[in-house]
Amino acid sequence: MLKVNDSRKNHAGGVRLSRKLSVSNIIWEKDKNNFNKFLVGLKKNNIDAVELALNCLWDEPTVIKESDINWLKKIIYEYELEISALHALTYTRADLNFFRDKESFNDACSYLLKYVDIADKLGVQHLVLGSPSLRVMHEKSYSDCQLLFHEFLDKFDNYSDSIFLNIEPLPENICEFINTISEAADYADEYQTKCIFERMAPKENKEEFSKFYKLIKNKEYTTAMLQEFLFFNRKCSDIFQKMNEFNEIIEKNKPGHFEKKKDNLYM
Repeated sequence: MLKVNDSRKNHAGGVRLSRKLSVSNIIWEKDKNNFNKFLVGLKKNNIDAVELALNCLWDEPTVIKESDINWLKKIIYEYELEISALHALTYTRADLNFFRDKESFNDACSYLLKYVDIADKLGVQHLVLGSPSLRVMHEKSYSDCQLLFHEFLDKFDNYSDSIFLNIEPLPENICEFINTISEAADYADEYQTKCIFERMAPKENKEEFSKFYKLIKNKEYTTAMLQEFLFFNRKCSDIFQKMNEFNEIIEKNKPGHFEKKKDNLYM
């Protein structure tokens, strides 16, 4: 698994391409005793970081000791590398699932939040959620699964402000829930909109996000536009009577609107 982050700049103000490369250890020989050889290979090939599957080092990463954390931080530092993300979070826990039943959902959430604690101790900002077995829908409807996944994201958000959850789309032949980049992007957009709405909407409407999102999901808007609309209408009795104002905010922020105003300045 390879990630490339491009930065383009040179001392003369022109364009220079620089890359930071991160490689996963998922297919490397298991056991922490083989990890040193893996890191030697990274340095030899000018790799900057590792996307780390902890269950390739320990059978159960969520119960490792503080001394294990310190060992990992020390060896990464010695090779002048960084950990770009933790991934393969449930690779050795195929029993975990969001959608089987409530007990299974709670077990999956509790397990993943332990990874947040580990990431925090390691100074890692990103968790990558692939885990196809976690996303088997067990004949539930897609909308029911969405509600449960929203509930997990709420738990995740409330648990940590500093760790990012990266949802990995997986193909339909191995995964049932969130299969494409556009689906993941739409889902992230809906969840972000939901968080803003529930925080800023009038109290009379806070339970009506589904109705609100149906009205705006096909519009091109930014979080700043949404926050402006909800902030100035936070004391109204019914946000749905103000939807024309949201359309006006979107319209006034279109690029063509600014270009027209700029032309008028020079008339």
